[in-house]
Amino acid sequence: MKYRTFLKVAGLVAAVSFAPFAAQAETPKDQLIVGVTLVNMLSLDPSAMSGRQSTEINSNVYDSLIEADPVEKGVFNPSLATSWELNEARDAVTFHLRDDVKFHSGNPLTAHDFVWSMKRAFELGIGGSNVRVLGYNAENFDDMIYAPDDYTVVVRFPQPTDPALMMGTIAGKGLAMVIDSKEAMSHQVDGDYGQGWLTTHSAGSGPYKLARWDANNMVILDRFDDYWRGEPAMKRVIYRHMPESQTQRLALEQHDIDISMGMSVADIKALQGDEDLVTAKVPSGNVYYLAMSMQEEEFQDPKVREAVRHLIDYEGINDTILPFYGDLYQRPIPAGLPGALPNPMYQFDPDYAKNC
Repeated sequence: MKYRTFLKVAGLVAAVSFAPFAAQAETPKDQLIVGVTLVNMLSLDPSAMSGRQSTEINSNVYDSLIEADPVEKGVFNPSLATSWELNEARDAVTFHLRDDVKFHSGNPLTAHDFVWSMKRAFELGIGGSNVRVLGYNAENFDDMIYAPDDYTVVVRFPQPTDPALMMGTIAGKGLAMVIDSKEAMSHQVDGDYGQGWLTTHSAGSGPYKLARWDANNMVILDRFDDYWRGEPAMKRVIYRHMPESQTQRLALEQHDIDISMGMSVADIKALQGDEDLVTAKVPSGNVYYLAMSMQEEEFQDPKVREAVRHLIDYEGINDTILPFYGDLYQRPIPAGLPGALPNPMYQFDPDYAKNC
């Protein structure tokens, strides 16, 4: 499983230099500067996001009904929904929403906005592949996901499934992020449900609102003072486009940025001795794996596949190539999540492989 690595400067006061300003200036204590590559960020539409950077930014702009616990895997915490219950047949979940949440536009957030946000993805044919796998489609959507009133959402399951799978989807980022339907539809063009506008604008209820996005340059988020959870600590968050790891390293050393994401292993190791920096690993959903095609005659033999499993230096890869970015785990579903299997812990053993 892959991990993102942050290098955070102790303290939020730093010299910052970026394109719109000609000279360096001290970073205000309530402003956070993040160095990251933005090259894969092509859209900020929650249902059409590309790249982890879009997901991270939108996580600060939009809210979901529930949230995955950051520590306990498989545990979900209240967010826009204060409570929920699974029916006796285990084929439907009912969510009860807060009635005091407003979007950045000032429009009230209701259950109908959640349903609209989900449905538009099906109408546009974008995002939500994991939901489609569970049996949802444009034809059955209205019967499966609906709002009986302004602050209640009912999610039915089209086919028997583990409810935790759907809960994970609703707690995830993207399709289930709640969009301000009135604001988005006010920018609709040719029946696109506001997709063109949402590519470079935001219509959320989160702690920050999009103030500016210059492609491959920077993203600026401004604090939403009326956020329902209370005023966020940072007044502004700036993501600076820094595709080169060495550039991020230099900016950290000079305190031009507060956080760096995705630096090379060599640069991270070089900064380990700096007492002003802290390295943190944050779980993500990426998995590195070796695939064997069952269409190839050789790989149809289970003994061949078993031999290959013992010809990979797992620990060497983890220690040399993926320190800071990976934990050795040999199953597709991470430990602690629904459906996870015991780790078989295959070892690099050429002699064993020869005798398979």
